[in-house]
Amino acid sequence: MSVPLGDPGPLNAEPSRKQQRWGGIEIGAAALMTVGMILLPVIGPLLGLGLTWLSSYWTTREKIVVTGVVLALVALPIVLDLRASA
Repeated sequence: MSVPLGDPGPLNAEPSRKQQRWGGIEIGAAALMTVGMILLPVIGPLLGLGLTWLSSYWTTREKIVVTGVVLALVALPIVLDLRASA
């Protein structure tokens, strides 16, 4: 016995991730987490993380990975400075 599955049209109504383009939030987040690391140390990357978490483009998993990487890179100079001055 077969069950009709229905029209798959509504399931494909949302554009796929490959079809979506980065918006202002995503561009600002990437800029602040990269260039902001040099121009606005600590503040720039943290603002970039805030924009990352506001974005609907990235998955939660990607946001968690980016958060870990950025926080480690922000903390690294602080830890190295503390170790050098001790």
